[in-house]
Amino acid sequence: MFDLTFDVRGDTLPSDHGYGLYSSLINSREQLRHLDWQLGTITGILDGKGLIKLGNQSSLLIRGGLQVANLVADLKSVRVGNCMANLEPPRITPITEQQSLSARIVVIKGAETPQQLSTALLKQSEQLGISGCFVVGDRRKIKIKRFTIVGFEVSANVSSADGLKLQQIGLGGKRKMGCGVFCA
Repeated sequence: MFDLTFDVRGDTLPSDHGYGLYSSLINSREQLRHLDWQLGTITGILDGKGLIKLGNQSSLLIRGGLQVANLVADLKSVRVGNCMANLEPPRITPITEQQSLSARIVVIKGAETPQQLSTALLKQSEQLGISGCFVVGDRRKIKIKRFTIVGFEVSANVSSADGLKLQQIGLGGKRKMGCGVFCA
């Protein structure tokens, strides 16, 4: 499994752009709809008005296998709503064992409080054979069409092998929209 990290150039994007970014990628690469991959949303500086300002540190992460890497490596730009962002050629690196990981947002159906998410995380991680310590942080939201879905930041401390598995599989749903994607 590989991380493709694109440096992003442009002015602004909506701060809640996971679904819009997913839609843009699917519209430009229809085959992505049927593949297993994860999306890390574009980083930027919140402006307090529902936008992020893109800067020198702004980047987009797409995680997937060789087929995904071959499919998206030549992406030049993405459009989210009325905003356009240009993409530099990606840095392609294999994921590596990590013990300390975090996800910007994790959503699990029915888990709308930190306690509910903690319980759901333990259950889901046990089912996947991942053991460790999960810390639920700040509440986050993602809009998907007309629905608002509640999630939370999550930090994880796991064994190196479980860290690799956590990066490969993720936790919760909506990983193609930027949720449940764990990074070092």
